[in-house]
Amino acid sequence: MLASGRVVRVTHSLDSAQLAHTLTQRCIHAGYYSRPWEWERIRANVSFVVQFGSDDDPFIPIAEMREVAQQLQSTYHEFTDRGHFQRSKFPELLEALRPHLNTSK
Repeated sequence: MLASGRVVRVTHSLDSAQLAHTLTQRCIHAGYYSRPWEWERIRANVSFVVQFGSDDDPFIPIAEMREVAQQLQSTYHEFTDRGHFQRSKFPELLEALRPHLNTSK
């Protein structure tokens, strides 16, 4: 739970590379990338954005991740060796979220 009382949902792909590719293709065919992003609406809908990217991601180009980070004014963490973050351990995630968590409850 956030200090603001909002619940955080963290999404992360822990499935196989094939599943990630399939989901990416579905997003493309569903029109996910076919219209302009509404940056102001996205920013207005959240109290913070924490984003992770890796320059060796086989599905999302690093330039796209950097553009999204810039447009969302996110707290952006870039790695060189994480691929599509399909590992079961990701300690940096908790550390990045810790300042936003309400630990008094």
